Amino acid sequence: MKFFSFFTLLFYLILPSFAQESRGLVLNVDQQEKKNIKAIIVGVSTYENLSAAAQLKYANKDAEAFANFLTQHAHIDPSNIHLFLDDKATAIQVWASIRTALSKAEEGDELIIYFAGHGDVDAMTDNAYLLTHDASSPEEKSFYMMTSIDVSMLQKMVSKMTAMKKFHVLMITDACRSGHILSTEGLSDQTLTSLIADWNNTNKLVSCAPNQLSYEGVEWGNGHGAFTHFLLKGLMGEADIDENNAVDLGELYDYTRGNVRRETKGKQSPQYKGNDADILMTVDAKLLDLARQNNYNISGMEVASRAVDTTNSDPSENQKEELNTFLAAIDQHRLIPPKYIKATENTSISFSSVTKKYQQLEDLSTFKNRVLIRFGNNTIEILDNSLNSVAKIKIDYDTPKLFAGNGDYWALAGTSKTVARYSDQQLIEKSTYHKATINALAISKEATIVTGDEKGNVFIWKNGEESAKKLTKVVAAVQNITLSENEKYIAIADVEGQLVVWDIQKKEKILTEKLSIQANRKMVFIAEGNTLLVPNGRGIKQIDLVKKKTNAEITLPNRHIPNSLMQLDENYVLILGNKGQLLLLNNKDNSVKEMGQNPLGANVKVAATQNSFYAMSSSKLQQSKLTIPLPYAEDFYTKIEESAHYSEQEKENAKGVLAIALQEDAQNIITPFILGSSVQPSLNQIKEAIYQLNYAIRLYNDNPFITEVIYARKWFLEAYEIIIGNDIRNFPKAVALFNKIIEQQPNAAYPYNGIALVNQKLMDLARTKKSIAKAGSLMPKWTAPKSTLATTFIIEEKYTDAIKMYDEIIEIIPKNAKGYVGKAQVYQMMGYYQKAWDLLNEATAKVGTDISIEETKATLLIDLGDLLEAEKCLNKLLKGSYISTSTYLSYVQLKEEFYDRQDRDIALLIDAQQLLLSAIELHPTNADLYAELGKLFTRYPNVFKVKPSEVYALFNQALLLAPFNQVALKNNAEYAYRVDGNMEIAKQATVMYSQMRANFSDLDLFIASIAYAQKDFKLMEGSCKAAMLKNPYKLENYKMLWNVYVQFDKTEELHKLYLMAKENLPKCPWFDYKYALYFKGMRENSKAIAYTKTSLKIAPIYNYAKVIENPSKGISHLYTYDQQTNGKTFTAKGGFYIVQKNSFKGVIDYAGRLVVPIEYKHIQLTQNGYSILTLKDHTKQLTSPDGQILGGRAFQEIEFLDCGLVKVRVNGKYGCLDRSTGKVVVPFKYEVITNGKWAGIPVACCRVNARDTDNTAEYYSIEGKCISCN
Repeated sequence: MKFFSFFTLLFYLILPSFAQESRGLVLNVDQQEKKNIKAIIVGVSTYENLSAAAQLKYANKDAEAFANFLTQHAHIDPSNIHLFLDDKATAIQVWASIRTALSKAEEGDELIIYFAGHGDVDAMTDNAYLLTHDASSPEEKSFYMMTSIDVSMLQKMVSKMTAMKKFHVLMITDACRSGHILSTEGLSDQTLTSLIADWNNTNKLVSCAPNQLSYEGVEWGNGHGAFTHFLLKGLMGEADIDENNAVDLGELYDYTRGNVRRETKGKQSPQYKGNDADILMTVDAKLLDLARQNNYNISGMEVASRAVDTTNSDPSENQKEELNTFLAAIDQHRLIPPKYIKATENTSISFSSVTKKYQQLEDLSTFKNRVLIRFGNNTIEILDNSLNSVAKIKIDYDTPKLFAGNGDYWALAGTSKTVARYSDQQLIEKSTYHKATINALAISKEATIVTGDEKGNVFIWKNGEESAKKLTKVVAAVQNITLSENEKYIAIADVEGQLVVWDIQKKEKILTEKLSIQANRKMVFIAEGNTLLVPNGRGIKQIDLVKKKTNAEITLPNRHIPNSLMQLDENYVLILGNKGQLLLLNNKDNSVKEMGQNPLGANVKVAATQNSFYAMSSSKLQQSKLTIPLPYAEDFYTKIEESAHYSEQEKENAKGVLAIALQEDAQNIITPFILGSSVQPSLNQIKEAIYQLNYAIRLYNDNPFITEVIYARKWFLEAYEIIIGNDIRNFPKAVALFNKIIEQQPNAAYPYNGIALVNQKLMDLARTKKSIAKAGSLMPKWTAPKSTLATTFIIEEKYTDAIKMYDEIIEIIPKNAKGYVGKAQVYQMMGYYQKAWDLLNEATAKVGTDISIEETKATLLIDLGDLLEAEKCLNKLLKGSYISTSTYLSYVQLKEEFYDRQDRDIALLIDAQQLLLSAIELHPTNADLYAELGKLFTRYPNVFKVKPSEVYALFNQALLLAPFNQVALKNNAEYAYRVDGNMEIAKQATVMYSQMRANFSDLDLFIASIAYAQKDFKLMEGSCKAAMLKNPYKLENYKMLWNVYVQFDKTEELHKLYLMAKENLPKCPWFDYKYALYFKGMRENSKAIAYTKTSLKIAPIYNYAKVIENPSKGISHLYTYDQQTNGKTFTAKGGFYIVQKNSFKGVIDYAGRLVVPIEYKHIQLTQNGYSILTLKDHTKQLTSPDGQILGGRAFQEIEFLDCGLVKVRVNGKYGCLDRSTGKVVVPFKYEVITNGKWAGIPVACCRVNARDTDNTAEYYSIEGKCISCN
């Protein structure tokens, strides 16, 4: 619905007062010839991004009726009327058409701009817009400036150009129709007054007054708006009150307003501004007669809905075909050959889609979209492209032997040497000029016929000429002959393998080649007749006729031998092999693809069109569907531009269509950056869009008025190419490009957000905020700068400010994922897992499926411990058409989790490495990927034997792309210190880290980790506390100190840390879960249960806590294990669980961590968490509760003694291990060790000889001391 604020604003914008003495569209009444009136007519009923309730019924019909009226007017040239309806009425199309019309207008011209559809106003900026089909949703109305017609910008353009070129404009606007968009009530009169501006040389008509709606319905012209219905009747002559055969502005307004007010009972009152005496239109008597009879049918008449039309000429069928294919290529976005993105060329053939049975079939050809078949009884039948009969022609003047078709024409040659030319079913003429039997026949699209006979004579017979002319004579009988489409060359092949090419225009032989002799040979011209393809032995000879030399010898796969070549279009040739194989040749790169076997074999007649392949035996005709890509629109535009058959207007229109399509394709790359979409274009897509815009600029290089808006798009993309490519050296250039846009468009907000992104990458956060503030002042409701500000707050570790900003985004665009996902990610950093999960579910309910939501859910599931669900989610994302870098990074994190916690299978880490390498290949300028790969090598140096220089190179590349990358800075220093042991590099890396991230908490955690490695626990504790002080809301800042307190059993300090954490992060379940683990290890089960319940109360979906509460359920969400012989997936004992996979067993603990690798045939769990492991060779190992292998080797026997020692056997001798350290405390020299007592204390009773008595035995205490030896 067009609410009051928009009506009023639009009313003042397009109906200002006038000071000029003579304005408007002035036509001389006595003018009889067509006047140079031009019109841009826009009608939008269907909107791409608006709700169903906001769609309109009759706006498109009104616009079409207005266009039809103008095209039928006797005094108006129809080729000057350009109509844009619904999905053709995009912002770029309409703007480009208006700009072109304004720039091409000459003194005395009249330009009509008509718009029917929705209007809206940005309440924050008071800018009024006419909404085109692709207008952004009302929630993102700040983006209207790039997806709609900005009325103030249109006013400036019209005023400037009409003053400069002295032409006139009539603007008719019906943008007040009912249909809810978004309420914008409450704009002040002062705001409206501030927007009033004079439009030079312009008359205006508006469908209604402020605070009114335009009414539409079937009662007006069987489905129109009341305003347009009476507007048209008035222009047709009913408004000509003084009967001077002309309608002036005053007459039209009085007529339209009076009738509309009467019909709507005063609810709608059209408005106008201008000079009442300005004549708008001379009266066309025919149209006036229809209007008076109330019998006109404007809506049913046809008018071109594109900028390309042929109404000012009578195009041939060939021209129509070219134009239709050109427009089809535009619709399929096949504009120009891609330069940076590999084209997907889908080619296929569906054999035997239609089969017809006949008798006495002898030959086959095609013309236009029809099929010619010849029977043995001198009958030729014409079929349509579905093999339905169209006509049968009985040939009574000769017995047909050969025939060929092309374009609108076909020809035949008879056994009595008659040659005939046909157009569809009509015989045009026939002639007999050969004395010998005709062996070869060809016809061009212009109906020129060339023939060759068994004596080697070659004749050419042009359409319209009385007789054929002998061109040449070749050595042997002519085998095949073909004619180039431009009728410049004729290629002749004889039965002895000689190829001769003639230049018809110069009447000279230009090339002779010796070919292999073969039974069948059919040649084709490509590249507009300048290249010849000839079957030659096992390949195809490609001959450049301009350079008169062979370009290439194209070899077919699998040693196929080509017989016949059938041109499908400029890019593809279908090849029939000598054994019935069908192959497809791509002329662009000379690649050959096998398509399959002809079902009717090799010895049959064949023909092909662009979409069908036909094969014919003596009794059967089969049609197979061919699928090949359309040629690029550029190919046809070049033909149109160079052809003498098209008018200058037609060429200009074709240029406009291609230029607009190129801009729209580029706009599709720009829009995600403007809106901050979750799926953003790749670097190559940006480069491709720039390449397209450069092409569009070259098309209009002579008109800066048109190209200035294309340049703005190009500058924007060039700047983002630098940003996305992390090309730091060119960041100043990116800022300069954005400033050029600002200079051209001072009120544009989007370049300021681009500048903010550059400064954010440079960590100049003060300037970042300054640019965001400027963008916000220009477009307060635009969410992209708000999103940039939110990420700036995250960098600054101001999480509460970031959450507030995301709340603003959600309020503005509640049906967009951006705000929800950003807020959920902040919650995730805080450990607020349940809140993040609930928020993502809310987003899914409101937005539907969105990649950013699914990506965030996947990373959240990993933190929750629902690893199997995370794996499902990531596998689905990896199969999608778009894979972001965050998906790759999350999958690597998942692989590491599986390796660390479930299964020490090196293949998991190798998969992670390969995934990162693939991601780097796709995203070569993403610093996070290089940093993550270096981090992988740092964490698992024993798995990856990578040279230090290669690891440093990864970190250096990451820091070259993003100097402040935290992962690269941290792991670069850590690798040098912990893995490489290069203290010099470690020191340099640490200094760099300190310089780059001195203000951020991750640096303190890094210092803490180094201090821990050096056993400087005081520095470690101080650094962890510094990190928490800088950002008390970041969960990661608490983890290291917590784990160290647990390790050293610092109960009091741990409790203080718990209380502080609960105060700062009350909705984080991690601390209660970790406390539960602590008490579980201390055997204080009641406390463990209590803290587990608290954790699950905060976050019921926290699966790690579920592992403690309900191991069966929790573990089933962590990993996939096999069922054991007891039918269970694990066997529990003392908080530890035996699990099995591929017949091997391992142990996980109550935290779901793998403590014994899954590689043992049998495992015996003791009550206190120790495991006795049986290897494949039946030897045994002993592991501690934390998974450490005790004793450092395998043993033949293991037994726990009452005294606390572990009895083990090696090479037939027994000894004992300390169960805490795994050290050998009783030497391996005894034949027998049993439980014993010494002074009532349990000891190990050790006998050197099995026959030793208790008195001669040696007794060892738990400390490993021989207490009997003294």
